[in-house]
Amino acid sequence: MKQNIRFPKYRYAFSLIELLVVIGIIGILLAIILPGLSGARASAMQLQSLSNLRQIYIVFEDYSSEYNDAHPFGTGNMDLNKGGKGKGNFKLGTKGTNGIGMNFGNNWSITGDWPVIVSPIAPWGKFQKVFIDPGVDLAERPFPLPSYVYSASFVARPQTWRENAEPKPEYLKPTFASEVRTPSQKVFLWDGDMPYLRDGLKWKGFDIDIPVPCLFRDGHAELKTPSRATDPIHNPFIKDDGKLSIGRLFNTENGVLGRDY
Repeated sequence: MKQNIRFPKYRYAFSLIELLVVIGIIGILLAIILPGLSGARASAMQLQSLSNLRQIYIVFEDYSSEYNDAHPFGTGNMDLNKGGKGKGNFKLGTKGTNGIGMNFGNNWSITGDWPVIVSPIAPWGKFQKVFIDPGVDLAERPFPLPSYVYSASFVARPQTWRENAEPKPEYLKPTFASEVRTPSQKVFLWDGDMPYLRDGLKWKGFDIDIPVPCLFRDGHAELKTPSRATDPIHNPFIKDDGKLSIGRLFNTENGVLGRDY
């Protein structure tokens, strides 16, 4: 016996207005959630950057142990007639002619070229992921260009950063771990890249004006704001008004004898 199946006369569905309301609510929720997810991702990468700095500290310590307590430095002659910007043939390390020879544009370029100097201790190919920020495409950094900036305080004698200092050749010599008076307050390296920040780096004059991962000479790493560091002092070897001339962390008064925070 056949049964009569009755279908409802009307089928219920969202109206256009209801659909637009739902879409609007979803849009609002995404606007609330996505920045939080992005912020969490940036925080995670910031923590990884701090971890990288702690590993770099071990590399620098190994270097100092190998080279008689010296901080990474390139030895060679500078053309002081060109404001310290002449090319010099630097030998990597401080043991006379030991190490690899290369040309630096000036003594201060070591602050960005330090991976080449420490290459006998930590080869670029093996330590590339440590020397570069998380989130950077490693294929874009085939050359030893790190994310972390090495303070110029460690690549010249403390007398370089004193009032009315003159650009004397004897100031372009390595510094030593035993000379650092306040290692817990003297910045060794800092993150000058941080590509994971949505809005990029913010600047106040020549200094970064947001908290960035910083490594201190005692080996601890924490977030600090460079623009809040102690006032810099003029570098007599630099004749222009660029970052190398007046930037905080880069030109700390009294160099390794001074402190940044």
